[in-house]
Amino acid sequence: MIKHVEEYPELREMLENILFAGQEYPYHEYDKPVSIGKMFGFLVNNDGNVAVANRIFESQLYDYFLAQETRKNEAIY
Repeated sequence: MIKHVEEYPELREMLENILFAGQEYPYHEYDKPVSIGKMFGFLVNNDGNVAVANRIFESQLYDYFLAQETRKNEAIY
């Protein structure tokens, strides 16, 4: 799962914004990150907005992004 997220920076950015900022994106099947996320099963249409497909993906991605951010902050100090 993480391999696919790292291969597609636009998808990664969208997922981070959804999980951490609560940002909403309109669901357009032909939008590149939405299309890629749907292909991997990470994203679904939730009343016209993009949503993470399930709680397992949501928690795994959240933990991964949080760990990376923590590691990045530790490197600064």
